[in-house]
Amino acid sequence: LITVFEHEWKFKQDIVKSKIAHILGVDNSRKVYARKTVVKEVSTRDKSQFLDDNHIQGKDKSFLNLGLYLEEELVALMSISKPRKALNSSTMELSRFATKMGISVVGGFSKLLSKLNSYLPVGTIISTYASLAYSIGDLYDNNGFELKPANDGIIKPSYWYMKMSSTTTPLHRFNFNKKEIARLHSEGKLPFFDETLTEKQNMLKNGYYTFLDCGNLAYTYTIK
Repeated sequence: LITVFEHEWKFKQDIVKSKIAHILGVDNSRKVYARKTVVKEVSTRDKSQFLDDNHIQGKDKSFLNLGLYLEEELVALMSISKPRKALNSSTMELSRFATKMGISVVGGFSKLLSKLNSYLPVGTIISTYASLAYSIGDLYDNNGFELKPANDGIIKPSYWYMKMSSTTTPLHRFNFNKKEIARLHSEGKLPFFDETLTEKQNMLKNGYYTFLDCGNLAYTYTIK
């Protein structure tokens, strides 16, 4: 089952079509072999632009960005983020992996993964998540990742917030507990707050609606 959300179709339609074509094996991507590319660090600015153009979730907050360059062309990118307190995580996170639209980089993921030991200490545990909206996790299964033991690595669907206007990126619920909504309201960043209402009711009054994702597969990888 492939699930496409309204905001993805509205704002990332080309990427959605590309993902579906790839899953069905009917895309006409130009093949690039990773052995012909060079690994380089990518600036935050270039990383953000590349992810906005080529990843369905867009840019992230990462501290390490590695790219594959074919001559001067960035054709694939992997980003690593620090542990997310909101998720009670203590491990680094492989936040994004993307290839340039219209290009299939054969061996790109494994080449970038193998270079992480040049930047992170041996024994570092990296977590990552495969969205069940599109993925069955085969990319990670084929590259030495292990499913987290709890519930076979399956994370149940979770709710997100979207602005009822032109917001292109979902906002994680952990950013909007009642205490945080009250703080944002006091700072003038949200127009409405009522202590007697629930978190979701307050967010609805502020013009945000909720939607459920499809859950994720949770993986870990240990740097060797």
